[in-house]
Amino acid sequence: MGFLTSIRSSLLITSFTAIGLILWLSVSFWYTAYVERLDSSQLLESIETEDLLFETARNLSSQRSFVHVLLSGRYAAREDELIKLKDDIATTQTQFEKIRRNTSQSLTDDSLRDRFTFIDSEIREVFRDVVATYLDLLSKEEKILAQSSVMLIDRDSSFQNEIFSQYSALIESTQLLRWGTHFVPRHNALDIDHLQELRIANWHFGEAIAREASLISGVLASGMRLSQAEQKKIESLHIETLATWRTLQQYRTKRGSIPELSNAITEIEETYFGDFVDLLNIILSAEDPRQRSPMTLGHWLSVEKRTTQLLDQLDSLNSDEIRSVAMKVEERAIRNLLIDTAVVLICLLIGAGVIGILRKIRHLATHDDLTGLPNRIYFDSLLDEQIESSQGQPVAVLFIDLDGFKHVNDTLGHEIGDKLLRRVAKRMTNSIAKRGIVSRHGGDEFSVLIHEYAERDTVFYIAKMLVEAFDDDFNVEGFSISIGASIGISFYPEDAKSALELKRNADFAMYFAKSQGRGRIYEYDEEIASEYKKRLEIKDDLKTAIAENQFELAYQPQVGIKAQAVEGLEALIRWQHPEKGFIPPDVFISIAEESGQIQEIGDWVLDEACRQMASWHKSGLANMQIAVNVSAMQFMRPDFIKYVEETCKKHELNPAFLELEITESVLVTDVQLVIDTCHRLQAMNIKVAIDDFGTGYSSLSYLQDLPVDTLKIDRAFVSGLDDITSKSVARTIVTLAQSFGLETVAEGVETDGQADMIAELGCDYIQGYYYSKPVSSEQLPKQVASINEYCQQNSSSRAA
Repeated sequence: MGFLTSIRSSLLITSFTAIGLILWLSVSFWYTAYVERLDSSQLLESIETEDLLFETARNLSSQRSFVHVLLSGRYAAREDELIKLKDDIATTQTQFEKIRRNTSQSLTDDSLRDRFTFIDSEIREVFRDVVATYLDLLSKEEKILAQSSVMLIDRDSSFQNEIFSQYSALIESTQLLRWGTHFVPRHNALDIDHLQELRIANWHFGEAIAREASLISGVLASGMRLSQAEQKKIESLHIETLATWRTLQQYRTKRGSIPELSNAITEIEETYFGDFVDLLNIILSAEDPRQRSPMTLGHWLSVEKRTTQLLDQLDSLNSDEIRSVAMKVEERAIRNLLIDTAVVLICLLIGAGVIGILRKIRHLATHDDLTGLPNRIYFDSLLDEQIESSQGQPVAVLFIDLDGFKHVNDTLGHEIGDKLLRRVAKRMTNSIAKRGIVSRHGGDEFSVLIHEYAERDTVFYIAKMLVEAFDDDFNVEGFSISIGASIGISFYPEDAKSALELKRNADFAMYFAKSQGRGRIYEYDEEIASEYKKRLEIKDDLKTAIAENQFELAYQPQVGIKAQAVEGLEALIRWQHPEKGFIPPDVFISIAEESGQIQEIGDWVLDEACRQMASWHKSGLANMQIAVNVSAMQFMRPDFIKYVEETCKKHELNPAFLELEITESVLVTDVQLVIDTCHRLQAMNIKVAIDDFGTGYSSLSYLQDLPVDTLKIDRAFVSGLDDITSKSVARTIVTLAQSFGLETVAEGVETDGQADMIAELGCDYIQGYYYSKPVSSEQLPKQVASINEYCQQNSSSRAA
């Protein structure tokens, strides 16, 4: 029996393994077929837009030539010619409306948009250029008609060139949009690169001919003699046309070229060199306009039209070939989809357990793995559905951020933090019962969607219940944890007209609530909008401040307690706005960090501080170091070490006199990278200090591995030295630093009592208003001398 059981088990394992392998292969083949079919269908959709853009550009090219002839003619345009021009402009308007609709639809389809040659933002930028140029050109329609209706002598000569240039710019932009929205297949089954290259070459050649023909048509219409400048311009364009032709001609020699397309190119060659170029040479060789045949203009336009028709025919054949490739691949993909689907269904029926796995995967895709709450993706879809079906009824969104969670996570560890988040999620869900949907957006951010009870009083009552849910401490693994919640509220349609705006306003209201203190509830209103506007203004002003160098540095001395003399300086940035006056660093630094501008500002601070310190060293202020604050974003930059090294070399500053101050928040990113960076800085004899130690990320466990030189005691502990807790924290930091062989700097020292207590604790350096406020570079040498004199007198009096 044991032997049979073993055989049965082996057979079962082998069978299920085989089924799993078949299922895996079938799904893989099915996905490949699906991608091929998706590529094909999306390519067909993209080709429609490309053909529309090509047709529009070609019509614009013809319109440009026609307008150029009208504006170049010696006599006023006939009524039928003006009517034709109006009809052409109306046709172009209709085409541009289709382009706008097709482009907008394409950009809303994520799977299609991600396969374009250009990225989303570039396509939108090109599209805006196309629309702007077209509208500007359309606004000149009346003037074009008016100029065409008068004699040549009464026309604005510069206007003709302006219109020609605008048409050319619009045509180029339209073709750029066509190229940017070209579909790039995911799968190599759609081998259309050579066809796309041919389309581009075809367009460039056709456009070169069109520009050349437009200029010649204008000369023929005017009946004037070619000027030397016009002669050179036409000859230059002809050289450009011949260059583009070579690109088109090379297609016939390529391996795998399609016979129909090659034959079409041969026909274009015969017409172009047989008729177009010959007639062009005749026109250019006629020194006297009277020598030209009166039928030359009509003959010339007919040759141009025939050449253009052949180019259009080539592009049409090209489009048909691309469609043919796409349809063949789609047919094959559909056939494979059917076969693979059948195999997948059979495997799914045999292995019923796979259904459970798929359900679990779906749940994981729409729910937070930690708390089991709906995630951001699911929340967004629910919000979109509610707004679409609300019929103007109120919908409310609450954004919630936990107060004090980061401290818990940093001090007790992520495992405790995760368990706390589970309890928070459960408590919030129980608090609002079925009156809303609670979602976790990541980290310690939650949101609540309220739609059935979205009256203002009810929503604020629910928000109050959520805040009160945090009144009782959370008991996690024996720890009694007290945290709170800050809530921002936004209502649809009162505060926002879309789901995106509704979330954004709730998020900013939450940000405002958090800035006002713990456990606050705020609804988005004009005050918050004003605050948001101020932040945007400062963000924009920062760009100007960086460009115009509106920043300056102030320097605050650091006095050695043992030496009783100034041994270092801290460089502090100051911003004197030309209109708003002084803007404190605590206002603009956080905005600069959010926008990424802090990197450029930080680089300037480091460069200016090193330059100034090197200058002081040369002028006699020797043996002093300069401390420079470095943001987390700047410190984690890959080229940061190289920049610091190059800056020291540029200003001839000994790196041993440079100290870089980082905050504990840097450790939240990548501890190992921070450690490696600090080691590299120390290898250059550059010191590293942790600023505001004890107020941020709890890095005690990392101090033994983190190669730093100095801990800076935050002014919050110094100002509260009379308090037993603050004094105990300060003493602990000093003792901790001494145990690791680190120096300590006390910030914010302002009174004799604070200075004495700091010295009593064994701190190494004092920084604060007790000795000096931050001063300018011009005031600094005199201030240092004054502080040193005061310290010497004070030491002498104490010794006596």
